Amino acid sequence: MKFLVLSHKKDLHVRAVQKHFLNSSDFLFINPASKSDLRYTYTSDGMQVFCNNELIPLSDIQAVWTRKYSSAAFRDLYTEQDTDLEILQKKHKSMTQVAFLRELSAHIKFANPSCLFVNFFLDNLRNEYRLLQLTMAKDIGFTIPNTLVSENKKEILQFLNSHASVTKRLYQGGVSFGKIGHSFGTLAITASDIKNPDQKYYDSPVFLQENVSKEYELRVTVIGKKIFACKFDNQRDNLAEKSKLDWRFGIRSIPHTTYKLPEQIKEMCFTLLKKMGLQYGAIDMIKTKDGRYVFLEINANGQFLWIEEATGMEMSKAMAELLMNPKKNRL
Repeated sequence: MKFLVLSHKKDLHVRAVQKHFLNSSDFLFINPASKSDLRYTYTSDGMQVFCNNELIPLSDIQAVWTRKYSSAAFRDLYTEQDTDLEILQKKHKSMTQVAFLRELSAHIKFANPSCLFVNFFLDNLRNEYRLLQLTMAKDIGFTIPNTLVSENKKEILQFLNSHASVTKRLYQGGVSFGKIGHSFGTLAITASDIKNPDQKYYDSPVFLQENVSKEYELRVTVIGKKIFACKFDNQRDNLAEKSKLDWRFGIRSIPHTTYKLPEQIKEMCFTLLKKMGLQYGAIDMIKTKDGRYVFLEINANGQFLWIEEATGMEMSKAMAELLMNPKKNRL
């Protein structure tokens, strides 16, 4: 049996997981940004995968880990000397490569319905929508923050006057064009930040949430039947206010420690991933001072290696075990 990994050449997660494979020759790595001994092609006879010119039947692929193969994986192809036209041409090439990789995944799933995907790209895409995440999490029993998404300034002002609030981006990831990219983080917002309040509507929706009073934040990583919870102690007095608002702003200075989740919260995390059709997910939540666990969001393809290095939790090993033995370890 073979295990296929789709990622890019700078992905340290792949190396960390590969170390735990019993037979490294079974670990097939497709780097979409470069050529290798592993290649794939489509003809009228169907999709074909070759390793060292040897045909690998799609039915022999037991698991596929779709780690990182979005167009962002190609950002290092751009140079300072590129013209706008050259950037567009490279963007076109990267989008074509991503589309072909998705075709490959779909053909493997078609040829081998029992193949494990971590995760199938359509499941990842469907679960990117943050408001749907909140709805699904609430439906299984999670507490979620008071939330408003609206273009209506009257509704926005009413919400801001009723809650200490933050604003977030509604989409996953950042904004990029060619070699330029930016990610918009969580920001505190008040009614005084609203410009031209007499204007009835914004040009696009505004995503607002209650700024939940927290004791600390948690990143809960689910890998098949295993769960790893990390506590971010980001309410310390010596931390910047933006780090207290969102641990991502102070990731290097915030203490990371392993955390024991209550059994009920663990089961709710597993239930959420099953409901979403996922085998992997990184859940962000808040532990409040009054003992509540508040769901914020889930990233179906989030990073985990830095948490493993900070805490010693064997997350790479768990991923390798999931890929090598799906029947035993899948959700």
